[in-house]
Amino acid sequence: MSQKPYLYFFFTLIFFISGCTKTTTKAIDSRNLSTNIKMSDTIFLEPVSPNQQIIWLRIRSSAGQDELKISSIIEDLNNRLKNKNYILTNNPKKAQFRLDANILYMDLVSESLTADGAVIGGFGGALSSNEDLKSTATAGAVGAAVGAAVGTLIRVNNYALIIDLQVSERISGSVKTRITAKSASGGETGGLDKVQQIDKNDNFLHHRARLAATATQTNLELTEAVDVLSKKVSSALSGLF
Repeated sequence: MSQKPYLYFFFTLIFFISGCTKTTTKAIDSRNLSTNIKMSDTIFLEPVSPNQQIIWLRIRSSAGQDELKISSIIEDLNNRLKNKNYILTNNPKKAQFRLDANILYMDLVSESLTADGAVIGGFGGALSSNEDLKSTATAGAVGAAVGAAVGTLIRVNNYALIIDLQVSERISGSVKTRITAKSASGGETGGLDKVQQIDKNDNFLHHRARLAATATQTNLELTEAVDVLSKKVSSALSGLF
């Protein structure tokens, strides 16, 4: 009788045992929640007198994530700022400081993406490569197959919350800002390039940066990650003041 079927079964069994061992080891190593946060640029704001500690803030999202509750982030940030004796205003013209932020991404990322890697592009730059931001569906399928062999599903999930932010501070002098925007039409077949340039003077000095926070844990769910990362980000934003 040929021994090939037995050899095939033996090597298949070794493969699954090896996969289960690696998955279990990784799950044990990530059993505790691990978070990290990074900002692309340091922002220094001039100190002001207590009566000038007035902030206007706006946080928006283009991430398209229903689980992400912007109101919760704003509420948490408001409370942190009030504890620092700052006053929140709905009128940007009355504010000494303005905080304007846009949430770019909130979802699963590859295990190799770190907070440092997520801010490389800086404010307004491209997000990390699709390989880093892609869904971990493939890895999940492999994990499910290995997990089925031991009667359980083990996943080490890595989530990222990425934000572009602009912090503006009122100064006594005048600030000249030049804004240049370029748009093209016609694609590769040719067409027109349109350049728009705006020069404006105001009394706000603008600081821009990208902020990224990551959370990693075995079987970490999206709703849990949103809650953890939202608090992490609001703490970092309040720390600017």
